[in-house]
Amino acid sequence: MITLQADYFDGKSARSHAVQVRVEGSALVVEGANVNRREVCKTLTISEALGNTARTITFPDGATLLIKESDLLERMLDGTSLSSSFAATAPNKKVWVIASVVGLMALVGVGYTFGLPWAAKSMAHALPPKVLEAIGDGALGSFDSMGFATTKLAESRRNEIIKKFEAMKPHVGNTKVRRILFRSSPEHGANAVALPDGTMVVTDELVALAQNDNQIMGVMCHELGHVAYRHGAQNVVEGAIVAAFLSVYLGDFSTIVTGAAATLAVSHYSRQSEREADDYAIAMMRANKLPPKALADLLARMDHDYRAQKKAGKAGKREMTDYFSSHPGTAERIAHIEAAR
Repeated sequence: MITLQADYFDGKSARSHAVQVRVEGSALVVEGANVNRREVCKTLTISEALGNTARTITFPDGATLLIKESDLLERMLDGTSLSSSFAATAPNKKVWVIASVVGLMALVGVGYTFGLPWAAKSMAHALPPKVLEAIGDGALGSFDSMGFATTKLAESRRNEIIKKFEAMKPHVGNTKVRRILFRSSPEHGANAVALPDGTMVVTDELVALAQNDNQIMGVMCHELGHVAYRHGAQNVVEGAIVAAFLSVYLGDFSTIVTGAAATLAVSHYSRQSEREADDYAIAMMRANKLPPKALADLLARMDHDYRAQKKAGKAGKREMTDYFSSHPGTAERIAHIEAAR
């Protein structure tokens, strides 16, 4: 039989009494000078084990026992209703510590993979137009410092493209382009970016690469699809959530402010988002009596141009922001669009 030394407090004064503690059947026996009591174990509560710190057993009337020999206490209580629970003993077992860490990492991974996109999508669709405009204006302001310069296209050519696209009917709802801007960017090459507020930036290089205006309209329809489904806004919200988490952890909230523009400038969409935008473009082109194949043809030309530039070592910043580094699965997308003739 195991007997432990302990300090007993009667709950009425701060004075401690040296006692001996043991287990007899289902009861805890406490004996010492002026102390003699027996309590059924199930009526008592015990503090959790925290390393080698002293443990406390509390009686129904408020009296307590302070026991320093934690490991020996575990052995004495084994088999009683006071034996430590899984939650109390797990911290002392390395295997459970490792399992807990792995489980936590898995939980974070699942949350990041599934929970974060779901939350971001819900929040993105709830953002009011004024917020979207503020995000778009802020991102646009940073573009010039990221390799986008004043367009060299003639005003008449720009107006021609703008007029053609604005005359097109949207696929669903009333999603419309807010404004169409042109930028020259040899560093980024043939590219088009749609901001959450409906602002669309088209590079001179994209216009030059296209064989006809139907191809340009196709890419612009695709970008409008991203606006309609709030893909850009979702990316910004996801980035903001991650930045907010890191800011709380690191104490630097500036990452939230600066992150939105960078996120939009280098938006990496999922395959599902790309398929949604492609399907939007296909439907919009059909509704406006344009052949969807025109989009596939320009995507193929853009892909060929990018690969040629990359092989020649002239890709530059296109390694990070080219249309195809941010629009994955090009061959698959082209095949899907061509099948929708």
